[in-house]
Amino acid sequence: MKQGVKDVRANAKTGALKSSLFKGISILLPFVLLVLVEGILRVAGYGYNYDLFVPYAADDQFLVFNPHASRKYFVDADLAPTGNAEIFKKEKDPNTLRIFVLGESTTIGYPYFHNASFHRLIQYRLMNTFPNKKIEIINLSLTAVNSYTVLGFSRELPKYKPDAVLIYTGHNEYYGTLGVASTQRAGSQRWLINLTLRLREYKVMQWLTSVYSKLTQGKTRDAGTRMRLMVGQENIVFGSDLYYAGVEQFTANLENTLSLLNQENIPVFISTLVSNERGMRPFMNTAIDTVKYASFLANYKRALRELPQDSTAAYALFKRANEQYPQHARCNFYLGELAFRAGDTLASKAYFRAAVDFDALRFRAPSAMNEVIARLCRQ
Repeated sequence: MKQGVKDVRANAKTGALKSSLFKGISILLPFVLLVLVEGILRVAGYGYNYDLFVPYAADDQFLVFNPHASRKYFVDADLAPTGNAEIFKKEKDPNTLRIFVLGESTTIGYPYFHNASFHRLIQYRLMNTFPNKKIEIINLSLTAVNSYTVLGFSRELPKYKPDAVLIYTGHNEYYGTLGVASTQRAGSQRWLINLTLRLREYKVMQWLTSVYSKLTQGKTRDAGTRMRLMVGQENIVFGSDLYYAGVEQFTANLENTLSLLNQENIPVFISTLVSNERGMRPFMNTAIDTVKYASFLANYKRALRELPQDSTAAYALFKRANEQYPQHARCNFYLGELAFRAGDTLASKAYFRAAVDFDALRFRAPSAMNEVIARLCRQ
């Protein structure tokens, strides 16, 4: 009897052990397969190295900006830009002043590439100011990116011993890759985007991204420039959830960037943002309630009719319309132009700035971005 009970208990333990073993194998099997596929892809040489710098082909004593580094940040890697190829020595010479530049298309010099871009002008100035030093200014800026690449690239900079980092970023926060209104989004949560970027270091993830890109691309590929193809949602209303999502994304990424560079005792020079205001009409007005704001529309249309022949009357009508609905981008723009003609530069500046803030197609950074930059610099 006792022996039978022992046998039953032993069989139960064995059964439980087998069940646990099968469950463990079932759980581990997908991970084992992923590791196996990852190994096969690496051996086969599939995918890209996303390191920020790679050895310079003509002389491996030098490094150069990796032309594939940006692919990590794009859902459709065919839209990823390559950037400048400015070489610098692997081992930094004692007498070298090394500065890295981070940013977007303005920062890379678009449309004035090569010797007319601002970082080259800085280099020439420093060469004249410090003739006994070797000046290295390496521009890591790219078109169609935003603060995600600034943060990602800055993580790798400390090991290259920069003497300073220059940052000019913010205009592409909505439509640059991974932006809140971009076609190249990878989710709406920063933690998810950051996790995706880390996973893209693996070849399996690169393969899955490539498959997804091939399945989804093609509808608008020939519709325009790279930045035009990046626009996912055009109408971003001032003060909307999407508007604030872009500001919050910019704040968090820039704060993390400055924090990690500060921890490494690397000086950072960061500029507030500028854009054309006078002479450049807003791209898009926010749609308004034509019933609720009928008086605004009547005064605005009258002002437009008066504008060619009587600027004084037009100014009064635009002001009246603006009092009735102050968030119309082009009404503010015309007020800025007319105030400038009248010599009221302070009012003109305020109206032009409002025109940019209320421009629903956000190719120019709203003033909130400069407020973020100023606050973080004070910290």
